[in-house]
Amino acid sequence: FALRYTLFWIGIFGFIVVSQSYEYFTAWGYLGVCGGLALPLILQPIVYPQASNPSKNGKAIVIVNPDAQRAFHQRYSTKATLYLLTYSFIGN
Repeated sequence: FALRYTLFWIGIFGFIVVSQSYEYFTAWGYLGVCGGLALPLILQPIVYPQASNPSKNGKAIVIVNPDAQRAFHQRYSTKATLYLLTYSFIGN
């Protein structure tokens, strides 16, 4: 998921830069683009915590992520997201 989504948002930003549409963005426009692109990464641990890559042995077996069995507040992905949100807020 992360690799495919990374290619998607890089493509979106590439289109914005090449088309120079950033010159017409307001503060709300920036918030809409950046917030909209960040939202799937923030919501993925909440909506689909067991997301992982299938095995490479020829059969597509989904490996269960340990976060799927943990409570929401104990998940690594929840803690990492909160840390990044706090660090980004303080850094900016």
